[in-house]
Amino acid sequence: MGIPIILAGIVLVFGIYFMKRAGARRRAAAAPDYSEAIGHIATVSHLVSPVQRPGGQVVVTIQGKLMTLDALQKGSQPLTAGAQVRVIAKKDPSTLLVEAL
Repeated sequence: MGIPIILAGIVLVFGIYFMKRAGARRRAAAAPDYSEAIGHIATVSHLVSPVQRPGGQVVVTIQGKLMTLDALQKGSQPLTAGAQVRVIAKKDPSTLLVEAL
C-alpha cells in the first residue's frame, strides 16, 4: 500500500519540475532582446536628464513591438519629451543609452 503512494509522489514531483522548466524556457524565448534597438531611432517619452541620471524613458520599436524602456544619455543638455534620439548602446538588461539627433 505504501509503495504506490511513494511512486505517485515521485511522478508528481517530476511532473511539476518538468512543467516549471518548460514554462521558464517559454518565458525566456518570449523575452525581447533589447540590443536589437541599437542604431534605431526612438522618441523620448519622459525627460532624459544629462550625465546619465536615471529616470528618462524612450519609446522604440523592437521585434515589431512598440516598447517603453528606461534611457540614459551622455550629453550635457536634457532631452525633452517628443525629441528624436538614436539608441547607441544597451546599458543593462532594460536600459538604453541614447544620443540626440
